[in-house]
Amino acid sequence: ASNSQTMVKFWQFTEDDVLLHALPIFHTHGLFVATNCLMMAGGSMLFLPKFDLDQVLSALPRATAMMGVPTFYTRLLASDRFTREASAHMRLFISGSAPLSAEVHKEFYERTGHAILERYGMTETNMNTSNPYDGDRRPGTVGFPLPGVGLRVVDARTGRVLPDGEVGIIEIKGPNVFAGYWRMPEKTAQEFRADGYFITGDMGRIDEDGYVSIVGRSKDLIISGGRSPAGRVAWRGRKRGDRRAASRFRGSGGCRARPEAWREAAAGRCSGLPERSSRKVQAAQKGPRSGSLA
Repeated sequence: ASNSQTMVKFWQFTEDDVLLHALPIFHTHGLFVATNCLMMAGGSMLFLPKFDLDQVLSALPRATAMMGVPTFYTRLLASDRFTREASAHMRLFISGSAPLSAEVHKEFYERTGHAILERYGMTETNMNTSNPYDGDRRPGTVGFPLPGVGLRVVDARTGRVLPDGEVGIIEIKGPNVFAGYWRMPEKTAQEFRADGYFITGDMGRIDEDGYVSIVGRSKDLIISGGRSPAGRVAWRGRKRGDRRAASRFRGSGGCRARPEAWREAAAGRCSGLPERSSRKVQAAQKGPRSGSLA
């Protein structure tokens, strides 16, 4: 609740707002971020069952704001119907759950005149940082820590707090952080520092102006459409040694690479990957998904 109140104020949501909602509500982005924000503000929602380009473009004239994953915005940009005029009435576009490329940020601004507001959160913490509502929304960054949220970047081995500009593990502390993993006290103890900071597993840095950038993961994670494939597929990847190929594509905007690119990476023809990266790669049109990042 405290995090939702912070977001309402920080993103300036009011009862006059109408949010175009096409996110899955089994994921924290769609449920706790989007839905709770509008409920707290007393605003309205246009609730779509999923992202469908025609439905989104049809509903857009009735909305004032939209929250989405980066693929929402790339799909909009791929349509000639998404013009500056079509988005002129919009107040705010927000992106999260996966990295938004600087190229998409730039193209979106050139097309619409709107700078997408990118933020950073997790299932365990909800929202941690955000680019400013009023101010410079810098491509490639997730902005500043939200009010009441403590954020630091530390050395992965020693836990020493690193100076600005150096890459390390992001740690979070605040009322937004969860109490622990359900019935997993040992796992909870491993993920928290003695002073209460949660170890996110995300690698990042803070620049001289205080903007936070996410540069990767210290733990294996594949992101597809703003969500993480779960179960046997991800586990098999770790077992067979092709995790570096998977995590490399995660840092480039998720699992949107062509199957041929995956095969090349797994065969060791992608820069920096050893020849033994993988023995077998299979391409599937669909796979299991579960919410992990916010």
